[in-house]
Amino acid sequence: MRRHRWGLAALGSGLALSLLAGCSSSSTGDGPTSGAGRMQAEVATTDIYVNAPQRLAVGLIFADGKLVTFGSVGFSFSYLGTTQQPIAPQAGPEAAAAYIPTPGTPQGKGSGPAITDPTTARGVYEAENVTFDAPGVWSVLVTADIAGAGTLMARKAFLVEVAPALPAPGQPALRTENLTIHSKGVPPAAATPSLAAGAGSLAAAVGVAEAST
Repeated sequence: MRRHRWGLAALGSGLALSLLAGCSSSSTGDGPTSGAGRMQAEVATTDIYVNAPQRLAVGLIFADGKLVTFGSVGFSFSYLGTTQQPIAPQAGPEAAAAYIPTPGTPQGKGSGPAITDPTTARGVYEAENVTFDAPGVWSVLVTADIAGAGTLMARKAFLVEVAPALPAPGQPALRTENLTIHSKGVPPAAATPSLAAGAGSLAAAVGVAEAST
């Protein structure tokens, strides 16, 4: 997963993405269209790269803190060029995204998308096997049919890289240097407190057993 370095550069990049994507929300039907009623999308997946099927997760939120949960929504992706050379949106893949609840919260099986309080349910919508064929700026348009609110849509931009920042599935793990039982000259500080405590507990247990025989 791609790691971000937050700061002025990141803020500038985020602003550029917002301008490129024309990030917005809209509504059809009888639902609210302003203020707290505007659905916003936030891409929860990082380290997105080209030419490989991936999962992409999006959270749907409102200004008043409520969330869209349960059921499934639609994702439509568009390619917007790069931050240096933006282009008119080019249609990309589409996918159905299923609701993935936060562990310990209800899944809402058999129900469609709903607007809920975070204390009731919270999670993201995830699409699988999405492949992006060009690096640069992409956007996802999320369409959710919500009972009592109509069809709500929200768009969010995100970056797709040439290659993964960390090893992707099937790639070799990063080379690291780790202490083993064959390591020489290991400093005492390398012994973790948990290991030391475990050794002490074992010794105490052995002592008790010997004393009882």
